[in-house]
Amino acid sequence: MDCVNINICALHTWPEDDYVSLDIFVCNHSKDNNGAAIILYKKIVNLFLPKKVGKKVIKK
Repeated sequence: MDCVNINICALHTWPEDDYVSLDIFVCNHSKDNNGAAIILYKKIVNLFLPKKVGKKVIKK
């Protein structure tokens, strides 16, 4: 079976609730992309300047 390298950034917004949900998935078996995911996360947080942030990192 072949594995596919996948990177996904899903941004869901609910302006009426002042709510943003962000999912960043990185999958690459030839190199570690966690650093790139963290940089992307920080840039998006700085774009929205949220009052409160909940963050969960799951490494597999």
